[in-house]
Amino acid sequence: MASTIDLKSLPTLVIDQEPYITAANTSSSADTSSTTHVINQLGEGPYFSDGTLRWVDILSQKVFSVKTPLNATGTDAEKSVVREFDIGVSVGVTADIESTSSTNESLQEKPFLVATKLGVATLNPTDSSVKYLAKFFPDDEQRANRMRANDGKVDSHGRFWVGIMNDFHIDPATTEGTLFRLDEDLTLNTVLTGLTIPNGIGWSLDDSKMYFIDSPTRTITAFDFDAATGAISNPRPLWKVPQIPGEPDAMPDGLIVDSEGHIWVAIHNAGWIIRITPAGEPEGRLVLKGAKKVTSMAFGEAGELFITTAGVGREGEAGRERDGGVFRIKTDERGGPQWKFKLGSSRG
Repeated sequence: MASTIDLKSLPTLVIDQEPYITAANTSSSADTSSTTHVINQLGEGPYFSDGTLRWVDILSQKVFSVKTPLNATGTDAEKSVVREFDIGVSVGVTADIESTSSTNESLQEKPFLVATKLGVATLNPTDSSVKYLAKFFPDDEQRANRMRANDGKVDSHGRFWVGIMNDFHIDPATTEGTLFRLDEDLTLNTVLTGLTIPNGIGWSLDDSKMYFIDSPTRTITAFDFDAATGAISNPRPLWKVPQIPGEPDAMPDGLIVDSEGHIWVAIHNAGWIIRITPAGEPEGRLVLKGAKKVTSMAFGEAGELFITTAGVGREGEAGRERDGGVFRIKTDERGGPQWKFKLGSSRG
């Protein structure tokens, strides 16, 4: 449904702070070299688990992770080493893997799931090795070259959902995008086709609905969701981003669901995050001062919210001096359930 509410009239919290991570010691797992800053060209896919924050920079083809102290300030964050993994191809999103091992391996040393330009793989943080579980287009090299992974998430039964789209640096965006679902047995299922920029995905707290964004439609679509099988049906608009005066290119990007079942959606090109009720009514707004290219969010511990942004093209653009940073803000809200990918024991 299209909102009739003026979004600028919503209760608003303006965030006027420096990003949590723009200046940090960054260590490459391959050569332990360090740099003095992390400015993401296209920061995306924030994922928080057991005190560790991961995110990706799609354009630089890297995954980053950092152990975040519970009460860290910006200065404390700079003392933490930000680990950097160079994938060699663009990477859109990551997820934890449900462990079948009895070892006491720390989270930062456990392999995790990555969706790259070519398919879904595991990344071993001890040596940065990548092992593919499924390729998107194993028999079509040309199509594989012009596509890339974007956003994704794991559902309550441990299935990994990921959207792929045209790689902007190779081909302009078309309706060639696809939403895939990777099951525990590594069957890669095609769920939706004809997409342009498949983006945020999430589920209602009762697991009866799936929410999904194809950004150019400006719409969060709700589907009936069969948790047992992973089947979706009955698509209908839940909320459509209205035209925003002064922000003609604003569109929805990533989304998350909080512990009350409300949906938080990043509004790219506006620097906003809108909180929406399960009925599709906007009820609050966060505004990031100095950052227009908000991409996605992840809840952390104790009422933390991490926000990724894109820095590409920010030079010379007013109001974008903080774009490319990863923000950490305090909120009274908590995140909803977060699941791990179930990788069949025979392949673990």
